Amino acid sequence: MASPMEVLSVLNTLLLCVFGFFCFSAGLNLLAELAEENIGTTKRIFKYIILVCGGLNVILLVTSSALFYSSLVGLAANCLYLTLLPKYPMLELMSVNCILAFIFLCAHNVVVFAHFAVRWYPLDQVVAYMVLCVWGPPFWVFISCSANELALPSTSVAGNHMNADRKAPRGSLLGFFKYLQDKLGLGSSQKTL
Repeated sequence: MASPMEVLSVLNTLLLCVFGFFCFSAGLNLLAELAEENIGTTKRIFKYIILVCGGLNVILLVTSSALFYSSLVGLAANCLYLTLLPKYPMLELMSVNCILAFIFLCAHNVVVFAHFAVRWYPLDQVVAYMVLCVWGPPFWVFISCSANELALPSTSVAGNHMNADRKAPRGSLLGFFKYLQDKLGLGSSQKTL
């Protein structure tokens, strides 16, 4: 039989998880909106995140022989993330660079998990490495996937809408959702009067 304090502890943990989920969701929403509104700033932040993660991998490559392979794979992944920058924010999800970046993200995760399964590190160090060196740039790509020129209509000097009637590009996240919406019949793309 569980004591009342154990039941309270479990309920408190569940409540904290729910609140944490909602806070995380609100934060993601805010970051996605900021990425849509400030594309140039988002691109610079993305570049700096990649460079900082690459720098951390170089430091770990030089100073820690235990993390040699994971740092090497991380450097390769960061180089691939840099190849996504010239076409940012119009990321083509089916392009060779994007697919290779995803493959190296998966490879980096596998190498890092294999390393941490063999060698013991405190949890805070494992989480710090995973967040800063492995998941930083891909997380930013995920947040800014919808930040493209066609996400919000813009107006020209004459006042007519330039991008309002165009469809989202095929390779974007918004284009993918539009495709699913049209194929599943979840909503009509034409408004009825």
